[in-house]
Amino acid sequence: MRLHNRAVVGLLLAGLCLTAPVAGAADFPTKVITITNIYAVGGGTDLVARSIAQKLSEKWKVPVIVESKPGAGGTIAASAVAKSAPDGYNLLVTDVSYSIAPSVYAKMPYDPLKDLQPVMLLNTVAQVIAMDPTVPAKSVAELVAYCKANPGKLLYASAGIGSPNHLVTEGFVARAGIKMTHVPYRGAVPALTDVVAGRVNMYIGALATTVPFIQSGKLVGLAVMQKNRAKLLPDVPSIAEAGYSDIDSGSYYGILAPAGTPPDIVNQLAAAIKEALSTAEVKRVMDNLGNDVIGGGPDQFKKFLQADIEKWKKAAEIAGIEPH
Repeated sequence: MRLHNRAVVGLLLAGLCLTAPVAGAADFPTKVITITNIYAVGGGTDLVARSIAQKLSEKWKVPVIVESKPGAGGTIAASAVAKSAPDGYNLLVTDVSYSIAPSVYAKMPYDPLKDLQPVMLLNTVAQVIAMDPTVPAKSVAELVAYCKANPGKLLYASAGIGSPNHLVTEGFVARAGIKMTHVPYRGAVPALTDVVAGRVNMYIGALATTVPFIQSGKLVGLAVMQKNRAKLLPDVPSIAEAGYSDIDSGSYYGILAPAGTPPDIVNQLAAAIKEALSTAEVKRVMDNLGNDVIGGGPDQFKKFLQADIEKWKKAAEIAGIEPH
């Protein structure tokens, strides 16, 4: 009799477990949410993530913090988030490095299309060709003519081999049929610093870092590396206007969660982040950085990443980069 009763109780408990809702889904969130940034404090992704975190915290009445885990092209931060609990409390904010990493690293500690769940494509980030004003080239046409007359003489800086600046520049060089000499640095700041100082001739970088120098006349903006002009540099033509309509090297910021995060929690996060993107405060941060808000949800971001990873794979092949 006792055995029979125990069996009945066991079946009842099993039935309750099968019909019970996913723990934490209905009342999410109830504790601290951590957004891990792939870069150090103070950069564009950090500023955008903190502005969004503040809005999420105000909405949900829980702390939303931003932590930095820079290094290894963003793979340290991405790997940490990929291995964290898939409960919506651990998020990753990243940029185009996420798309480039599979073309640079032979052994990835995670699969970018399987181990992390896209939540929100936040914005696009324009890149601009910034030139030392002493170089006799004030347009893309003049730059191409100068490089053809002086093959390899012009020095261009990048944040390192395999960095977005490196791949974008090599793609342009191949498309234009010219030669430049690559000078890789350990990061964007020293690369841009040497261009401003006149030690290197050219740098293709994000508007947020280059615009102040272009506006002050310390650098010359030749073209924005996308199909349309940028609001921060309305007088600088797009690369399409310069005759290269097939080049579109815009970057992006995006937020992802560990794979396996319940769909309803992913959707809650996406809806709240999209709401934050529509606020005046977050829009102001985006405008100051020269970013255009996208607000693309999980499905749109997933399709975007699939195409973007392939795009940068081709760019890496053009640059002669073999995964290491």
